[in-house]
Amino acid sequence: MFRVDSSRFNNYPAYEFNLEHLDFYQVGNKDLYIVCRAGGSTDDCVQTGSQEYINGWLYGAVQAACGQLRKRMESYPELRNYDEDHQYDMNREPDDVPGNELGRYEIVFKVHEDHYYCFADAVNMDEALGQFFKHHPNITYGMVVDHMEV
Repeated sequence: MFRVDSSRFNNYPAYEFNLEHLDFYQVGNKDLYIVCRAGGSTDDCVQTGSQEYINGWLYGAVQAACGQLRKRMESYPELRNYDEDHQYDMNREPDDVPGNELGRYEIVFKVHEDHYYCFADAVNMDEALGQFFKHHPNITYGMVVDHMEV
């Protein structure tokens, strides 16, 4: 194992600018690198992998440090209905209940660190929550922060 110049990793300057200094070591003549904090021991490495993998890791770390990442929402496809303010006005399924007998309900829930606001027209809170969970199969009651008539 021997220390190599950081210029092999084109994403390192941005990483160094935003985070910290690193040392890079190559294992033999293989495409395998060990990354350590500057002056640190290889026994306490922060990352290992191929040159391509290390470049990707450096890039991702910079994106995260700069707040440019968006959380993946594939686990919650129902969130596609929400606007940029994380609000969604859920349409009520048509039935015989006159509009003047309906109340307006808000259900606030949290996914990752973001709050979402769902509005529903319903006869009561039980119906509003029923509609909500029918249209939000991946949201659990434990994720609900608040629910109220508005």
